[in-house]
Amino acid sequence: MGSKYILILFILLACSKKDKQLGHITFDKIASNSLSLLPNQISKKIDRDSVILIEGQNKHFKIKGCIDKKSKKRIGWWTGIDLTNNKNTFSIEYILLDNNKLEVNQLKIYHNGKLDTLNSLFYTFEQKGNLLQYQFYTPQTKGMDFFSAKFFYNNNKIKFDSFSNPYKCEVLLPKSYSKNYFYGLFSESYVKSNKALKNKYTLAKRYIDTKDSIR
Repeated sequence: MGSKYILILFILLACSKKDKQLGHITFDKIASNSLSLLPNQISKKIDRDSVILIEGQNKHFKIKGCIDKKSKKRIGWWTGIDLTNNKNTFSIEYILLDNNKLEVNQLKIYHNGKLDTLNSLFYTFEQKGNLLQYQFYTPQTKGMDFFSAKFFYNNNKIKFDSFSNPYKCEVLLPKSYSKNYFYGLFSESYVKSNKALKNKYTLAKRYIDTKDSIR
């Protein structure tokens, strides 16, 4: 899989919403300040078999997460707590792609203790027998128009015809399915016409990789 953000003609951060204030937490802060932990700010460092647990803070957040010993990159879920209001928090899931590139897979923002589903990027999963139920939450991109959304799984795909928060779908698990995990890929695309360049447009994509334990 390629980069989670594919940009054509112009640089566009499809998932960022600049100047969108969520208490003291914004997408800009999460993308920059919260991810900069200097060594003298780390208060706890615990070695485990394959990861290093990091706890520390910068001028905005208390932060906790794990670093993979081999790649030296962030993995799994990282959490941050606003230093001015401990009810304003965020959780970021990092994954390593096949090319060893680090990507943000999910982002959950909590404002005054409540999950902000309108400005977060994540999914939920529930299994009822052989029926798998998914909900994908994505923030609508300002200044761009919905182009398409799809969920790919097991050589199949489900197409969504319009923007929704959340996108909902169901997958019937084959009775012969014997694996412990079920994998999928949610893809969402936006377009923006360029008036200066006729018949040209900007295309932005974002993805959510899914991996869920099957009973």
